[in-house]
Amino acid sequence: MDEFIGLAANFLKEILDKTGAKCGRMATIINRFCLKNDPGLEIAEHFCKEPFMKKPFDQPSAFELHAHKKYTFRSFDINSWVRVKSGKVKPEQGVSRPMVLVEQDINTLAELMDSRSYNKREISTFFRHVIKEFDKILKLYFLS
Repeated sequence: MDEFIGLAANFLKEILDKTGAKCGRMATIINRFCLKNDPGLEIAEHFCKEPFMKKPFDQPSAFELHAHKKYTFRSFDINSWVRVKSGKVKPEQGVSRPMVLVEQDINTLAELMDSRSYNKREISTFFRHVIKEFDKILKLYFLS
């Protein structure tokens, strides 16, 4: 994954060089999933207080949780989104299987786009460290 992100960052820098364009915003999204027999219930049990598991979350056929934070990551003011939801995954050949999907999105603030231009060093720094930040955030949601 780090290799792909590095290639994407280098491609972005090359495009900026060739076009003379400015980079006013950066973003990375990662999707991860885990096969679970009852993903809606799995998510509800993990994130909800026990009294809510009696009612109203006792038999969810689907469940979603969205969380947004703004903070400074390295020297970048960012949005960090975490979306946890139930769903299904189907291999090219095979049967759909229920899963828990975690989508993470880290992006620089849109409101700074007109006044901010990221240089090559900043682009490299953002993309070099973003995967570790995703991992750190994921641990906060699932290992604490």
